[in-house]
Amino acid sequence: MHPEELLVHLSEHLDALSKIIARHEGTVDKYTGDGIMAFWGAPAMLPDHAMLACRAAILCQRKARELNEKWIGEGKPVLEIRIGIHTGESVVGNIGSSERLNYSVLGDSVNVASRLEGLNKTYATRIIVSEATYERTSDEFVHRPLDVVTVRGRQEGLRICELMDEEDYGSLAEARAVAAQFREAFDAYIGEDWEHAAELLEGFLGEYPEDVPARILLDRCGEMN
Repeated sequence: MHPEELLVHLSEHLDALSKIIARHEGTVDKYTGDGIMAFWGAPAMLPDHAMLACRAAILCQRKARELNEKWIGEGKPVLEIRIGIHTGESVVGNIGSSERLNYSVLGDSVNVASRLEGLNKTYATRIIVSEATYERTSDEFVHRPLDVVTVRGRQEGLRICELMDEEDYGSLAEARAVAAQFREAFDAYIGEDWEHAAELLEGFLGEYPEDVPARILLDRCGEMN
């Protein structure tokens, strides 16, 4: 795209998503190309920061789809977005030099969230949250377990989940049913019951043949047997 056209295109995208973040009490830290880094819980303490972040993430995905439909009609390229959310301690404050400061956040938690965003590429998902975020939001949102991964910079495994939007499944009840069906197979996989996990995953793929996380686990079960 011509630079001026690209600027307008990205500005519409960033403006729409930033407004959603702000409405849910998030603080936009910085823009990186077409990406947004945001955090919750500073400068004001928010006891429900994890839930606010997850709700904002779902609404940002919905808004992105809405914008893409409009842009397709205008002959413009679409922007597919991926989101990673992690909950943990961070250092927040004015960071920079003696001549220029930015109010920003630093720490391992920030790095983990960034890694989770990138993992969406592997699992063909849109929103991945850490177990720490899942534990604080499981009563409010629908999640399904995805994997236990080694995140760069950490020694221990990190359990990750997909944050699901009920609108993608037609209803909240259907989203919960899909999550429960996948969770049963995942639990068998984690329990090293490869044969039973494979059977459950094959059944799941029979209903959702394009599901990448199920395909990944099924392939691993085949390697383990």
